[in-house]
Amino acid sequence: MSVGQYLPTVFAGAGRIATLTTEAVTLAGGADRRIIGIYAFLQAALPLIVYGGALALPALLYRSCRRGLG
Repeated sequence: MSVGQYLPTVFAGAGRIATLTTEAVTLAGGADRRIIGIYAFLQAALPLIVYGGALALPALLYRSCRRGLG
């Protein structure tokens, strides 16, 4: 967990909004290690999915424009 992920979420929502980061911090206090592992995997997977989409989307959108270039 990063303070940069946790504190802005807590400050913005005054602790009332449950997010993946705040739940992971809560579970890290002594819950089942498998559940904590799932939360950690999700925290890594979500940004990777977004970055993958950012890389793939232009390729899909502009594929017809590049056909005439080659």
